[in-house]
Amino acid sequence: MITIKQAMEKMATVENSDCEPQNAWSAEDVAKLEDGLVYSRIPGDDVRKLSLPSQLKEFLREVGICSAGYDNAFLVTFDSGGTAINETQVIGSDCPDRIIDYSKTFLPYYCGENRDQFMPGRVPYGYVFMGTAEGGHAYLLMDGTNPENNAVYIWGLAYDPWGEGDNTLGIGKCADTLAEFLYNLCSREDL
Repeated sequence: MITIKQAMEKMATVENSDCEPQNAWSAEDVAKLEDGLVYSRIPGDDVRKLSLPSQLKEFLREVGICSAGYDNAFLVTFDSGGTAINETQVIGSDCPDRIIDYSKTFLPYYCGENRDQFMPGRVPYGYVFMGTAEGGHAYLLMDGTNPENNAVYIWGLAYDPWGEGDNTLGIGKCADTLAEFLYNLCSREDL
């Protein structure tokens, strides 16, 4: 099984990658992120929080933020059986507030349980933002309901034929673990 440390060692050899430990998060940064990932504020409902997957927490404590340079492509599979090649932009963040803000853009903060009636085609409940792909037009996500599920997923902001509507493909799976995702980033030609 590939570890975060092994993935970071491999990424350090990639031309133009930027994965430096000076951006590593403190324990206080991680705690702030965990406290800020509120899942539901529906009136009369208990406040629920998302949890960080264990490998994301380890990545943030070791590196914080990373870009993969030129070898940044990965394969996505969708429940429909379709596949796509995407490229990472940024993985992680330099501060907890950025991940909290991105995650809140698709949490049921305002519309509650009827959110799908008002905002169809949005990210399903329970995911934590962990990076961007396709020039910021797709979110890299992880499961925020099970800290032992370290799989990486993607949500395209517009997968319709014209690139201007809501996501019609749903959530895609990029890798079984964050470490595997990072380790296997490569050039488009090598996929």
